[in-house]
Amino acid sequence: MEIYKELGISNFLDDNNKFIIPPYINHIRIDVGLAGNAPNSALWLEETNDRFVFGIEPLEIHHQHLKQYDFGERFLLIKGAISNTPSPTKQTFYHLHNTGGSSFLEPKDESHLKKKEIINTFSLEFLLDHIPWDRFEYIEHIKTDCEGTDYEAIKSIGRYLPRVGAISSEVSLNNLAVFKGLSIDVYSDLMSFLVQNQFAPDDRYVLDTERKGLNSLHDNPRRGFMKQF
Repeated sequence: MEIYKELGISNFLDDNNKFIIPPYINHIRIDVGLAGNAPNSALWLEETNDRFVFGIEPLEIHHQHLKQYDFGERFLLIKGAISNTPSPTKQTFYHLHNTGGSSFLEPKDESHLKKKEIINTFSLEFLLDHIPWDRFEYIEHIKTDCEGTDYEAIKSIGRYLPRVGAISSEVSLNNLAVFKGLSIDVYSDLMSFLVQNQFAPDDRYVLDTERKGLNSLHDNPRRGFMKQF
């Protein structure tokens, strides 16, 4: 499939279109939104030698930075963005000057726009379809940093949601002032969705008032919602 080449994963799939993951790996995490240095991925890989991380980042400029790092064979960098769509597609991404971030959401102030990019997008369910599930009982942790579209990214896990152990998202109230079509209801809906699906707030979760975030989880991957298996 052409989409495999465009995402950069065609050489990492076996004949059954399942990811080729080293045999000593026992745990998988997914890092959505890496910026230019993938701090969460780096931390996760350092914590243990039997963990594999899928890193997902849409922007070419960030990919150029990330290629300067040697994350080793336990990390797969995927060029694309997560969207809650039934099949892979292409969408417009807005890359901003003031935050260095990007989003499907259009900025309220056009002067903040650095450039538009047409990006490959796919659902987390699409990604998870390619996991060799005969080897893994569940996904240990999914982290998202999607600049206002985290709820849609998490819903895109689809039928695999019961097989995810922990979810954390960066949700900043600052985005309300930056992007069109975003309201605080999206953030409360996200947390309600997780609770309704049997995730419970981790007892180490705290409100990050310094970043003015309702649910700002990016800096500490142990903050978030956990599920017990």
